[in-house]
Amino acid sequence: NIPGGIKDDKLPNDILNFLYSKLKQEYTILNISNVKSQIVSGVIYYFNIKILDKNNNMIYNYKMSIWSQPWLNPPYKIQNITAMR
Repeated sequence: NIPGGIKDDKLPNDILNFLYSKLKQEYTILNISNVKSQIVSGVIYYFNIKILDKNNNMIYNYKMSIWSQPWLNPPYKIQNITAMR
C-alpha cells in the first residue's frame, strides 16, 4: 500500500460493527459495495451503502466514508455521507 493511494478493498469487521451500531435503530443495511481504502493517518474507507428506513420502508443509497484511527477514542469517525440518485 502506498500512503495516500486509493485501492479496492473490503470493509473490516470492526468497521461493519461500528456502522451497524450507528444505524441499527432506524435502518437495515441492505448492501455495501464499491469499497475502497486510502492510507492516511489511519485508513479512510469509501463505499456505497443501500439502507432501508424501518419507519417508512423507503430505500436510500449513499456514498459514505469512515475514518479509522484505532489508537484514538473514539477510533472511528463518519467523514462523509452523500445521497446518490
